[in-house]
Amino acid sequence: MKNRMTKISIILIILGFLYVVYGLTRTYQMNVWQNNVGETLPNSFTIELPLVRSADNYFCVRGCINENYYADFIIDTQANSLIKMETVNEMESYFWGNFPALVRNAYGQKGKYPLYYFESFTIQSLSFNKPLFTGISKSNAIYDLLDTGVIGKNIIKQLFWKFSLDDEKMILFSNKDSSLLGKETENYVKIENGLFKSSLYFPDISTHDDFLVDLGCADAIMVNKQIFTALAELYSPKKYVFFRQTTKKNDTIYFFDQIDFEWNNIQISNCRITYSPITNRNLIGVEVMNRFNFVLAYNEKKRDRIANNLYIRPRNNFQDFKSDPYCSDFGFFIGKFGDHFIIRGIEIGGLADKAGIGIKDKITGIDHSNFDLHDYKQLDLYLKDKESVILEIEKDGRRIDIKLSKDAHPLTLLPEKVLRID
Repeated sequence: MKNRMTKISIILIILGFLYVVYGLTRTYQMNVWQNNVGETLPNSFTIELPLVRSADNYFCVRGCINENYYADFIIDTQANSLIKMETVNEMESYFWGNFPALVRNAYGQKGKYPLYYFESFTIQSLSFNKPLFTGISKSNAIYDLLDTGVIGKNIIKQLFWKFSLDDEKMILFSNKDSSLLGKETENYVKIENGLFKSSLYFPDISTHDDFLVDLGCADAIMVNKQIFTALAELYSPKKYVFFRQTTKKNDTIYFFDQIDFEWNNIQISNCRITYSPITNRNLIGVEVMNRFNFVLAYNEKKRDRIANNLYIRPRNNFQDFKSDPYCSDFGFFIGKFGDHFIIRGIEIGGLADKAGIGIKDKITGIDHSNFDLHDYKQLDLYLKDKESVILEIEKDGRRIDIKLSKDAHPLTLLPEKVLRID
């Protein structure tokens, strides 16, 4: 019996060893493949494009798959390239294999995601050598955030990207052209390895910490638990609960409004700070980057050293910027779940919460269908100057109108509830 258990243990150890070796081999093969993505790019080029933003205010670039599928891809400096499975199935694609390790997305969902490549992928006249895209299915919690797809680090790092926001344009040029980089970054502040290690200082709590630049983060600044705890001793955060479709557990996110901090001795005022326990990372998001002209200099070479540098210059109207409210004064978000629209997020203690509206309540209309639910990403803009809104909710088999009004006292708010007869 003892010998048998010993043999089983040895077999398990060997299998485990082979599994690790296989994973390391596939990781190496994937990295070699990804590093060759830019080998078809010329040594010198300059391309000027209009600055494009998505409905969620992410920066985008127009790409083309197989010479006939054009789309505005979100630019994400901290992700791999992503694409919806519908596009994979529509286009002639090739399966490379699964990602060599389990990957956790922003909502905590883990999986071994499939990788695909296409016969061609271009940005205007730039042709890339078969970059890998991670296929994202509808069961993935980030599916609705993708729009048409995401351009990730495997493509971004093949060239330099200048975001000239004052001119509303983007300039792409070769990362082998150090002379042009010098011209394009004149009067910019250079942050060594700033794409992965930018130091921010929060004077209210006398704290420095390192942050990643993440153009795939829609927030201004996301902080870890340590910074959040220190800020919470001085300020009361707003608290939101969000529906997470992948588990029964909802997400809780906290916000501080109008916080000041310093970045490379540049004072940034009136900024929204976010803390997400499931993320628990320090990130500089797209909302802060929108205050700067900047250059992403991945793989910038200096002698034999390669660094991922960042160049920044405040915009002309830099001091006029402040973070928009994360949510409308009515205190709710909507989203799509399957074929339905639902309450996806609630501000705890906000108007919607006090009115008895709950997470996952089904929304059938807003203001008697004056707002098109399919434009739900534009809802906060629609609600911005409104004093009241009527939510048409289906609950427990009934259709109910619930009126939320800004002028209602929070302690005496009595929502108007009218049973609808269809």
